[in-house]
Amino acid sequence: MRPTANEHQRRMRKLDRLNRTVAHVLRHMQDNDTALRLEFIFNEPAWLLSDGTRVLDEVARVVVRDRHVVAVDRGLFRDGHGQAWRYQPPENRESRHG
Repeated sequence: MRPTANEHQRRMRKLDRLNRTVAHVLRHMQDNDTALRLEFIFNEPAWLLSDGTRVLDEVARVVVRDRHVVAVDRGLFRDGHGQAWRYQPPENRESRHG
């Protein structure tokens, strides 16, 4: 069934909020040199910036996929993902590999 106009607008507003929040977190990480960390509290994921700011799970999952965000540690287990990420501007990335 096709979504109604109201449902479509509601989805678009939710995506707009998500995109604005992701942009805000990325800007905060860049401007304040903060890392995004994944912790587990009572077996639930908790995303925090290194200055203590909480980040929603759906926002953090988009942030860590940004091309300017890089993992800065290894996962706890052999093939696991890291648990800390930093914003790294493109010029720093090129000079490191050049």
